[in-house]
Amino acid sequence: MGAVDSDLAAIQAIGETLTGTGKPFVNDRRHPDARHGRDKPAAPGNEDDQSDGGPRVDAANYTIGWLTQGVRSSVVRLAPMVHSDLDHHGFTHALIGFARENRGAAYITGDGS
Repeated sequence: MGAVDSDLAAIQAIGETLTGTGKPFVNDRRHPDARHGRDKPAAPGNEDDQSDGGPRVDAANYTIGWLTQGVRSSVVRLAPMVHSDLDHHGFTHALIGFARENRGAAYITGDGS
């Protein structure tokens, strides 16, 4: 059993336990198609962005399906921002580069000024 199959099995087990309880469950997944490198425009995603199916999509669709079975389920879509030694371009790479150059990472607080 691979990682995707294990994830789906765990989500199904949690769903069976929560069915009818009215309790919340939050699942996460990478944003669909990462909105780059595909024939889709680069645009913010929303709840209307659904895929018919696929390894990770099946788990998200299964989670949302609990809404009709008494579980307050939701899926948080994560931006595809991961990094490794193989990451040589993109937003995450740039942020890491800025932090290395400046010997620290910055973040905005308060009113942003």
